[in-house]
Amino acid sequence: MLEYSLELEQKIAGAGLATGDTICVLALCGDGFHWHRDQLEDFVAFYSTGAYRADDPLSQVERKCISDKRISLRRTISRVAYFQRKQGQIRPNRVNWHVRPPREPFF
Repeated sequence: MLEYSLELEQKIAGAGLATGDTICVLALCGDGFHWHRDQLEDFVAFYSTGAYRADDPLSQVERKCISDKRISLRRTISRVAYFQRKQGQIRPNRVNWHVRPPREPFF
């Protein structure tokens, strides 16, 4: 997700869309098996705030990658969309045009 975000941010900057009221959507497809929607929600939480959630299991790996490669996110992506479809299918069986961070747990 980080790689795709960086790639789209570069395209946004190259096209001169980083300023103004342009809405840029990162659309990702998955089959619900190789990675799950909740992992995408955790990434959206990090991308929008710059801080990892305490319950994000991939945060340490991603944090190390960002540190080692000296990655700086521009945060020019307006929203993330998710299309779930099974391998070999063309049409998605689930669509979410605006993935949001997970809700905070209630205690």
